[in-house]
Amino acid sequence: MHKSSELRQIPVLSFLKDQDLKAPSEDITEAQYEKGQYIFKEGDPTECFHVLTKGAVKCVKSSQGGKEAVLKMLLPGDLFCCEAAVFDGKPHPGCAQPMGPVTV
Repeated sequence: MHKSSELRQIPVLSFLKDQDLKAPSEDITEAQYEKGQYIFKEGDPTECFHVLTKGAVKCVKSSQGGKEAVLKMLLPGDLFCCEAAVFDGKPHPGCAQPMGPVTV
């Protein structure tokens, strides 16, 4: 599938025209992760958005006592990162953990 077509499948980008998606589509990289790995960890720099194309991911945050709270579950088609952190230049406030094999 053409990368701009893939971007158009993301609901928040679906209204954009091909020429609007050309530049972002040139920066797309695909990665696979397994359960037990991290897509990003709390405190990592927030430099990009991620789109889940296969599998399921949980976003979690650890408390000071070490207890883990699930913030949200992600399914294929979901766009994720801490959007506010991307624009503010702040680090990720939590972790993204695959529930099994995933592609982003």
